[in-house]
Amino acid sequence: MKKLQLILLLLFYSFTFSQVGINTITPDPNSVLDVVSDTKGVLIPRVVLTDLNLPNPLTLHVRGMIVYNKSTFGSAVTQGFYYNDGEKWVKVNEEVASLVSFDTTDPNIVSTLFTPNVSANPNSVYSSSVDGSFWKYDTTTSKYITYQPKPSTEWYLNGTTTDAAANKNIAIYRIGEVGIGSDTNINPSAMLDVNSSTKGFLPPRMKKTVRDAIAKPAAGLIVYCTDCRGGDNDGCLNYNFGTPDNPTWECLGEPKGAIVSIDCPGSSIEGNYIVNVANTAANVIKFKIDNNTFAPITGNFTNYVTLSGATGGLSVSGPTPAQPITINAGASAILSYTISGTPTVPGPFKARFAGNGLVCEKSGEVLNSSIVVDCANAFVYGMTPIKYLKAGTTYSGGTVRIPYKAYQSGITYPAQTVTLPSGITLTRAAGTFATPSGFVEYTIGGTYSGSNCAIVTADINVEGNSICNVVIGDNQSDYLSGVYKASSDGYGNSCPATQFGMTDTNYSSGWASPNTTANQWVEITFPSMGVRKVVLSGGPVSCWAGNAGYVSYYANQAGLQLEYWNGASWVGLASVPTLYQDRVTIIDINCDTPAISRLRVRNNTAQWWGIGTFYPVGYWDSKVTPPVLDCEAAVVSISPSNTLINGQSYTGTVTVNYTATLASSYNAEVVSKSGITLTRAAGNMVNGSGSIVYNVSGTYTGNSYKEETFPISLIGSSCEVTLGNPTAFKTGTYSASSSGYGNTCPATQASMTDSSYTTGWASPNTAADQFIEINFGTAKVVKKIAVSAGPVTCWAGNAQWVSAYANVAGLQFEYWNGSSWVGIAAVPTVTQNSITTYLLSNTVSTSKIRVRNNTAQWWGLATFYPFVY
Repeated sequence: MKKLQLILLLLFYSFTFSQVGINTITPDPNSVLDVVSDTKGVLIPRVVLTDLNLPNPLTLHVRGMIVYNKSTFGSAVTQGFYYNDGEKWVKVNEEVASLVSFDTTDPNIVSTLFTPNVSANPNSVYSSSVDGSFWKYDTTTSKYITYQPKPSTEWYLNGTTTDAAANKNIAIYRIGEVGIGSDTNINPSAMLDVNSSTKGFLPPRMKKTVRDAIAKPAAGLIVYCTDCRGGDNDGCLNYNFGTPDNPTWECLGEPKGAIVSIDCPGSSIEGNYIVNVANTAANVIKFKIDNNTFAPITGNFTNYVTLSGATGGLSVSGPTPAQPITINAGASAILSYTISGTPTVPGPFKARFAGNGLVCEKSGEVLNSSIVVDCANAFVYGMTPIKYLKAGTTYSGGTVRIPYKAYQSGITYPAQTVTLPSGITLTRAAGTFATPSGFVEYTIGGTYSGSNCAIVTADINVEGNSICNVVIGDNQSDYLSGVYKASSDGYGNSCPATQFGMTDTNYSSGWASPNTTANQWVEITFPSMGVRKVVLSGGPVSCWAGNAGYVSYYANQAGLQLEYWNGASWVGLASVPTLYQDRVTIIDINCDTPAISRLRVRNNTAQWWGIGTFYPVGYWDSKVTPPVLDCEAAVVSISPSNTLINGQSYTGTVTVNYTATLASSYNAEVVSKSGITLTRAAGNMVNGSGSIVYNVSGTYTGNSYKEETFPISLIGSSCEVTLGNPTAFKTGTYSASSSGYGNTCPATQASMTDSSYTTGWASPNTAADQFIEINFGTAKVVKKIAVSAGPVTCWAGNAQWVSAYANVAGLQFEYWNGSSWVGIAAVPTVTQNSITTYLLSNTVSTSKIRVRNNTAQWWGLATFYPFVY
């Protein structure tokens, strides 16, 4: 009855308070069962476990179940306490068994030594210091048997998937991130997250000799080198930016840019690579290595270069100088690798430098032949007597030029003649290919028997299998470098006919008539050529944009005539169709038209009109780089003088220098204006510097003391030479209204005619009617006057005055008529850093000129001299 009462009491207590106390009336409130005794324990159920993966003797795995196993089955199941994790039985506190190390691979070997010296203990785990294997002592067989600790660490023995368990001797690893001192949130970008706000990370510390003894250090390996900067305690954090086989150590965090770099643009493949031609010592690839550190570096760069591509028969070795090599701080080294062998395959190849974190790739090519002919850039020039094909014409000149590159010296070519079905012949003399490059030239001859203005193709076998298809008679091209002029400077004197305005793609620029007078014209001069087309457009918008009525006139331009100069007069060439402002109109010209060097468009009717585009398309040596003509330095030698006087007859020459990159023939040229004719005979232009000479003849019909410009041209180049231009007069006697600012800036011949803008005369104050005067000594005819503002040096100490003289206005040119000063013209604004030359509307004959200020102001001149006849 007492037992029943106790059971009922326990059930009541449990159901009521969810707590049970045994041998106590006050069980701990945090416990479900509180067993109290000073002399006795709790006896857990004793069972027999045979397999830790089976629930037996239970019917299923129950997480948290505790039993005591009283039997032993092999090394896996031993006596002791076990708990169930819901999937298997796990021995309690198994991994705290003592760990004993032994010095063999099998503890059953008699000579095995144990540390500590504990053997044959079933409660110890034995670990091999040789291979990291684990063993336990089996009391049933009295032998050591292999043992696998239960996974509990997620760490594995190096090179295996064996759990490291209690191993303390062999290298271990794990898969996944590791946090040290971190909370549960390991940085997702880190494999190792060492977290502390009070302590640091201490890498391995060692001397340089120990560091260098590390076998095959990985690229990126980090150590702290205690003496790498020279002293025992002068070290740095080192890392290997080389390879395991060729380590290169460097201090981390040096205050500099790149540590060691390869100058790929400064590297190169050298020598020629030709199929079946053995390489020589010149066949190398050079890589430039820069040491940007503050200390020398030593590295071994052997085996860093590999070849790919068309490398049959080739191999690479080196480099030189001998390795390893030391590169001083801030210095560079050229590593030269030899590419040896005999190429067997043509095509591109690459040489790749890779190592120590440095990469550079250079490209080369194995050629199929020592001579590489550049057919794509072959061209024809200098066809004589005309530059296109016309039936019945016998050609006595002209050249087919074919460029090449030669990779071997001493290779010759034989004489050759190519005869075309049309009667044209191309003749080449025997010669030797020049290295490294040159041209093979064929002379054009024969009588053409084909159609006018046709083209013929010549298949020319220049060398070996190098056949070029060269077109003869196809040198038709736009000519955009003509010299333009017109009957006037255009509407409002602001729309002149210029080369730029007539050849650009902007229809709003060009020439526009100033009024409705008939027979106004726009002209272009160019080298003599067979013109096949003329390109025109109406316009321009910009000149008449302010007048809607005029804009409507030029939008559709009709009633114009295209004419050419036959050497003596203008001849009609074609009627011009209606021109439109927003597109070009192309006029085709008959192939039988004679060679032309001047074209013009003229209005037959009185109307507003304009031209936005105007240039010819014809046969000329467009692929020849035009020579550079120096018209500004032309030497004019005419009698009786270079002063043009109406009714005066003139003879003499004009010589113009040129610089050419190609020898060529040129046609005769005749240019006439105002009764004066410039005549040039046909001739040959040399390769280099030379000159062309025009004979001058005729009686001048223009205004006296006028400068006349004559457009000339030479094989694609054009410029204007000037006759009747006055001469700069720099030898006059200078004086002024005062000795200048501070009496230190007088007007002198030297200061007013030199090229310095900082010397000259500066006004001492702002009084009006101050002046600078030049006395010629004898009367001269004055045509132009050169002036510039200044000088800086006189007013340099006063910023207000410096700004005042930078742009000087309100000045007056005056000349002495023998009894008084007479105004010539108001001087436009004069600038301080450039010379402005003012052309007088009318020449004056005088012995003195001066510049005077009309207004009260600070002013000065650094340059002042006339151009006179």
